[in-house]
Amino acid sequence: MHFKVKRLGMNGGITLKTATTMRQKTTCMRYLLIMVFSVFVFSCDARIDDPIQKASYIYLNKLSEPIRFELYQSVNNSSVEYVLLQGDSIEFSFSGTPGVFPFHGNEIANRLGDSVTLRYERGICNRYVRDKSTGVFGGTGVFDLTSYEDYSLELVNQRSYTLRYFIDEKDFSLAEPCD
Repeated sequence: MHFKVKRLGMNGGITLKTATTMRQKTTCMRYLLIMVFSVFVFSCDARIDDPIQKASYIYLNKLSEPIRFELYQSVNNSSVEYVLLQGDSIEFSFSGTPGVFPFHGNEIANRLGDSVTLRYERGICNRYVRDKSTGVFGGTGVFDLTSYEDYSLELVNQRSYTLRYFIDEKDFSLAEPCD
């Protein structure tokens, strides 16, 4: 093998300096790209507000006798029944945009019921019906949000909330003979 040695002189110094400067710029560029990428990744990880509202509605039997909680849907003529002993509760959870409503979710996607009957052992009932002319929050009893124990306008304007409806003497005193 034969190597040729060349004297660099002044041109070699400039070449060395240029090579060193280029290496520094490349290294700086790598770190700059890593920083930009990191900022991008961490900023994408930031939470974006979800416009979907979530609500839970809990119905608790505070009476000493069992109650049949009957949920009806007139559109497809269906019903669901729950027996609530003293202290028992049932919970319905809904989500929707722009808001959620008892037994309804939102107008477009979720239509669980438009009337509720509370049937007592003594042959008397409460029948609560959604008032469709006033919107999805209209109606009496379980369809009237102001009838819920912990209702407040501030609460139902939150992204996620829970309301409790106590089935107690107020409902029992309004009951009429069942049809």
